[in-house]
Amino acid sequence: MWMVLIIAIVFSSCKKYSSCEGITTDAVIVDSGPIEADGCGWAVKVGDNVYHPSQLDAAFRENNLQVRIRFKNSGKNFVCGIAGIGLPEIDLLYIRKK
Repeated sequence: MWMVLIIAIVFSSCKKYSSCEGITTDAVIVDSGPIEADGCGWAVKVGDNVYHPSQLDAAFRENNLQVRIRFKNSGKNFVCGIAGIGLPEIDLLYIRKK
């Protein structure tokens, strides 16, 4: 009986807060330069990895801004830069300033 109750609470909390989806971590917002000038625009740096956010609210467009995020990989590649290699794209599920 208790086990069923515990499982029900866990699943309902995941749906309510989306806490079971994506990866939560500290990150840094970086300006990699204008796309028109062979940059990649606003990016999110997590450790040694750099990603392009599919959306980034204007309130977070500040170079070297320390943030806490939850994200998931979109499965897309954002093509940018002089070599056209680009960055993996992520969907930000949650973001807040540190």
